[in-house]
Amino acid sequence: MKTDQQSAEAAPRLPLLTALVSPAGAVHMLGQWLTDHGDDQADTSTSTVLEVARNEAAKTGRPVRVAIARPDGTVDSLVVDPAGHSEPVNAHPQPHPTSNPQWQGIPERQFTLLATVRAADRIGNWRAAQLAAERLTLTVTASVGTEHPWTVLATELHGYFALRAGDQSAGSRLSVASAIGRYELGSPQADTAECLMRAVKSWLQSDTSPDRIAVGCALGHLLAKATPKASGPISLVLGALDIPSHGRS
Repeated sequence: MKTDQQSAEAAPRLPLLTALVSPAGAVHMLGQWLTDHGDDQADTSTSTVLEVARNEAAKTGRPVRVAIARPDGTVDSLVVDPAGHSEPVNAHPQPHPTSNPQWQGIPERQFTLLATVRAADRIGNWRAAQLAAERLTLTVTASVGTEHPWTVLATELHGYFALRAGDQSAGSRLSVASAIGRYELGSPQADTAECLMRAVKSWLQSDTSPDRIAVGCALGHLLAKATPKASGPISLVLGALDIPSHGRS
């Protein structure tokens, strides 16, 4: 007979809901800040997350997986059923990296703008490389769509040259977007990890642009899913999200 833990572990991999708890106890989940801090921050944040998870499970009549990232860098992994019962699990299953050869690179014969990017790179003209990479990204996206390895690679290249050109805001946003794309589309594991850590570094160094908190939240949710044991990056990102009014938008 299965134990409650075994039953929870057998829950579907998706949906996986992620929640971020700021040092002040505010909860970010499903694209918005749900609470301000309360008298008992830990209890308030947990109960808020569990209530949202219960409602989401009730919509489909199936359990949902939940990952709660906390300011100390820990991530609580739970499964919540439609009745609101929750069970901790050891970890949530990860998507398997694919062996898609399209992750090996964007074909220059098909996208000649890549040669322009490389030419600007060779002479150290980072602004020209950034602009050419931006045009390349638009061209690739129009050709193959948003959910394609080449689009992710073009976005990553655009972000790289934005950072080289000193455009920290665009560079961090694009780095986070490419890390999300690599994770969701299953790029090789080592490449995804490298891209994710680059996204963390670039975002932590980014300025106070209007979209900085939104980008940071997207990064925090990705860390909670992709690297729940990486307490250092999670703690750094969540700590940097704790600004006046919690960056509400």
